Amino acid sequence: MAALDQDEDGETRMRPFRCFLDVGIQRTSKGCRIFGALKGAVDGGLDIPHNEKLFPGYQNEDGEITYDAEEHANKILGTNLAEYMEELKDEDEDKYNSLFATYIKQDINEDNLVDTIKACHAAIRKDPSPKHADSAKARRSAGHPNRAKSLADFPAQRKTKRLSYDARKARVAEKKGKIMAFYEAQMADAESDVEDEE
Repeated sequence: MAALDQDEDGETRMRPFRCFLDVGIQRTSKGCRIFGALKGAVDGGLDIPHNEKLFPGYQNEDGEITYDAEEHANKILGTNLAEYMEELKDEDEDKYNSLFATYIKQDINEDNLVDTIKACHAAIRKDPSPKHADSAKARRSAGHPNRAKSLADFPAQRKTKRLSYDARKARVAEKKGKIMAFYEAQMADAESDVEDEE
């Protein structure tokens, strides 16, 4: 047993799963969504090395460092979004209806947004198991549930037999011939119109 598995009293404790944030080519500007995901993962119990410099609420003014956890909590709980929704609703209702159409459809407004997010967090804590039994990759490979019905209704959707090189060349020549015939007919009509005018 490693010394890290024991606390000051010598009692054994479980260490959280340690992982590292890999942002890839994403820009890491202050307050971006990546750090929101990082904060959620840390709050969920993962051990991810980080500091609070890039979280919303962190300020460094003239060497005086402050971190306002309440401002960060407001971002997580959507308080700022609720204020924006209320402000936009008063100023431009059409824009409000277009921006928050999905929220309106779900009966979410500026008054119950924060409570809805809190209820969502509580539901996740109560049952953190995934919504689907299969992984997203397995669900994508299975295809849409209506795909089989669609194939039955429209058999031409099935993968068609691949044409040989000669067949493709003949098909292109046929299309070119149709196009040339169309343009020749257009040119003949134009010439006959000119002759009629003379």
